[in-house]
Amino acid sequence: MRTIVFYHSRFCPRCRASRRHIKEFLAANPELSLAEVEVTREPMTALRDGVFMIPAARIGDKKVTGFILTPEKLARLL
Repeated sequence: MRTIVFYHSRFCPRCRASRRHIKEFLAANPELSLAEVEVTREPMTALRDGVFMIPAARIGDKKVTGFILTPEKLARLL
């Protein structure tokens, strides 16, 4: 099973909107699971993974970031 890693902050409104899109994307792609990195609690994990802007998502070595992560942006990771 492949995993989407979602980098976010609990204070970020764009992250909350992106989370809704990720949930929709996961519902349409049941072979994927979700792991989350709360960047204010785990900043070194985000930096180690090369994430400098949130919201961001990663599957394997592919990353996507943007104002809001839409299902279309997430599909690029597959």
